[in-house]
Amino acid sequence: MKTPFQKYSIYGLILFIITSISFFIFYSWYLESNPKLPKYGLLPNFRLTERSGKTITLDHFRNKVWVVDFIFTNCAGICPTMTMTMKELSLDIDTSKVRLVSITVDPDRDNLEALNSYADAFEAPKDQWLFLRDDKIKLYSLIKNGFNLPVSEESLTLEEPIIHSSKFVLIDKRFYIRGYYDSDEVESMNQLVKDINKLVKSRY
Repeated sequence: MKTPFQKYSIYGLILFIITSISFFIFYSWYLESNPKLPKYGLLPNFRLTERSGKTITLDHFRNKVWVVDFIFTNCAGICPTMTMTMKELSLDIDTSKVRLVSITVDPDRDNLEALNSYADAFEAPKDQWLFLRDDKIKLYSLIKNGFNLPVSEESLTLEEPIIHSSKFVLIDKRFYIRGYYDSDEVESMNQLVKDINKLVKSRY
């Protein structure tokens, strides 16, 4: 005959096993539904000029999540659509914790006046959405070797005289690239919003 102590020990063991199994199932579900974002590389430091004339470096984005795209103001192809998509993105996120960044791939023509006119045409808020430029050689090196995206002036079309990526790039608070998103795909942009919110809540 089992003593009361033995009975309680058995009940406690059963409860422990059930709790452990439940926790394992929940944790497995959590990991599956909240996968960890990959890291595609650490951005090098840079010095770019914002449309306001202010010099911008990586320190400007410390403890901020940010999204970057690459455009130019004379583009008659995908750029206006990308910029409109970026504007729509700004309505779906907390811009007090996230920065939007558009970098021109045509700095020879996109001076500060051109960038300001372009940004104003899309009613881009100056504090939350930055438009940046730099010397072309340094800029193209940053795009290729920092953001790991293509850029070239070997295009043969009038609409897109400069070949550049239409992807949006997600950067975390420690300057790691955490994702690339197709700006012309709704599903990809929805995923970007989810990943932004995930990084905003994350310690890093």
